[in-house]
Formats: sequence, structure tokens, C-alpha cells
Amino acid sequence: MKNNFFVTSAALDVPHGFLKRHGGVSQGIYDSLNCGYRHDRQGAGFDAEENVVENRRRAITFVGGSFKTYVLQSKFMAATVWL
Repeated sequence: MKNNFFVTSAALDVPHGFLKRHGGVSQGIYDSLNCGYRHDRQGAGFDAEENVVENRRRAITFVGGSFKTYVLQSKFMAATVWL
């Protein structure tokens, strides 16, 4: 399944997917569906906790899960490759 909010697949029995930027309530540099609490982009500050909670609620609701049963995986992207 694909839309502006979420990318997922019916290939697995477990609801899963990758979030896109669209559909969130965050503003400014976090103008997206930001679901992370710990991003501080070069001293710019953190997204408001209530925005992160609402963004997570929207993502979980879309997949059909609940806060009690979901797992949120985070990723780190950088230009450095460690071997």
C-alpha cells in the first residue's frame, strides 16, 4: 500500500511501514511527520513533545495499531561510512 503518509507492504503479516514527511503537525525545521524526540539539528532545538506524540498517534492509527503494541525504529543518516 502506498500513499502520501506512509509506505508499507502486504508481504508481511505484521503491520509495518516507513513514514514519509507528510501528514504531521510539526512546524519549522521539523515541518513533517516527525516521530523522534532526540533530534537537535545543529543547536536548532528539539520538536515539541506534544507534536511528536500526535505524529506518532497519527502513524499508529494509520497502520491500525495501538500505543501499547507498537515498536518505533529509528535510523541515523550521515556521510560517514564505518566498516
